[in-house]
Amino acid sequence: MALSYSRWSDFAICAKQFWFKYVDPAREKKPGFDRAVQAVGVEAHESIEGFLKGDSVAPEMSSFFAPKLADLQGLAKSETQFAFKADWTPCDWFDKEAEHRMELDAFWLDNVTANLVDFKNGKVKATGWRDQLEYYAIAIFLTFPEAKMVHAELWYILHDHISRDRIFRWELPGLLTKWADRATKIAVGPYPRRPSGFCKVCKFYFNNGGPCDGSPESA
Repeated sequence: MALSYSRWSDFAICAKQFWFKYVDPAREKKPGFDRAVQAVGVEAHESIEGFLKGDSVAPEMSSFFAPKLADLQGLAKSETQFAFKADWTPCDWFDKEAEHRMELDAFWLDNVTANLVDFKNGKVKATGWRDQLEYYAIAIFLTFPEAKMVHAELWYILHDHISRDRIFRWELPGLLTKWADRATKIAVGPYPRRPSGFCKVCKFYFNNGGPCDGSPESA
């Protein structure tokens, strides 16, 4: 099973949710799940991608982000896919041996510095957000040996907020080990329940028509 950041995020929230969603995919087809929020996110990303590629007009954005997005047009590559095998050699996105998949919303190189932007539609995360930037930085470092540093940003387009950090090439060995371990975890489990406040919005929770009652002991 290939690791992506969204899959790891699901696993980190609740491994049993991950199991229902990816290991037992028949559960994913249960009726009654409202996909409206997901649809809004897809539409927003598609409109930004179209603008960056010059295929459509600029999407409606706040005065905070509109000029920043305009600066990226013609500069950044949009929705670029990278895939790697377990030994971190590059491969095709659909390769059966692909163990890591990263899709970068926007990135560009400036000499030895790479720049990365990911567009977010949800709430601003106070902690843990560097994880996603690290994972995407791996793709850049492995693909572009001239890149010595990645200037990475998360744009929370509904909240006029940017979270940013710098990831350096000297961090790469540790990042490869960290994310290889995570790929193993999602592939082999275990997948215990992790009851939390997330349960009330999880489509697999019994109150939402799902099979899980949220307790660690339930089947």
